[in-house]
Amino acid sequence: MIERIRARLPPGLKRALKPLYLRGLDLADVVSGHSRRGLPPTRIMLPQYGRRDRAAFEEVGRSFVDDLVETCGLRPDHALLDVGCGAGRIGRAMADFMASAGSYDGFDVDRESIAWASRHVATLHPNIRFRAVDVANRQYNPGGTVAPREFVFPYDADSFDVCFLHSVFTHMLPDELRHYLAEVRRVLRPGGAAHVTYYLFDEEAQRYLAARPDLPLRFEHACGPYRTIDPATPEYSVAYDPGFMRRTYAEVGLRIQEPVLWGGWCGRPSSRHQDVVVARK
Repeated sequence: MIERIRARLPPGLKRALKPLYLRGLDLADVVSGHSRRGLPPTRIMLPQYGRRDRAAFEEVGRSFVDDLVETCGLRPDHALLDVGCGAGRIGRAMADFMASAGSYDGFDVDRESIAWASRHVATLHPNIRFRAVDVANRQYNPGGTVAPREFVFPYDADSFDVCFLHSVFTHMLPDELRHYLAEVRRVLRPGGAAHVTYYLFDEEAQRYLAARPDLPLRFEHACGPYRTIDPATPEYSVAYDPGFMRRTYAEVGLRIQEPVLWGGWCGRPSSRHQDVVVARK
């Protein structure tokens, strides 16, 4: 009943009531005695991962690590940076994958997620570390004190073999994206790889969407090199023109590893959801 009522609410009201709704689910878990041992609470899991079960946290994390091995050549002795790490889904999988010489660092604007990951995931391996950063984002951290265009990743140059950004640039605007890519290049070691997911909106994606009116991500509002589903808060979900993406990589000095790995978000046949761009320093 609650889900049916929630589905009928206007998007703005739905977002305003979301914290209360998520806290209610946490309370329901306590009342029902539903065990979530080893998993973040629902108020963290559902907004970040779309599901609140163990598979969404552990199995998907392992699949991402497998993907990094395949696309970026990630090795157990490598140093991995997870930008927008959430509650440590990748870190949990890395704890089983890493050798003693390997390392995992993750940062995120969600302090509650970082606190949970530091308590429950960082304890699994001595070289797993999490850090909260106060970067502003109208969708996820509206009170942040540091503008994304000015944020310097808190790591030295040439520190990482692989950088992973899952669903980060789907919530950032062009100048912010360009600055983050420059920071990714700075912290990567020579030859290091960046694995970044996007919604890339071109004529082919538009044709697929036209054939699938049931899909929710329509990106109907054009704003120069990007499109959004909510012009009042464009960071809610952002799709980029592939040409802009390619030019930006060239500008910051990252070499795209062809081909782009297309996702199925627009109805295109694919085992991935978002589009993936892998690039080398």
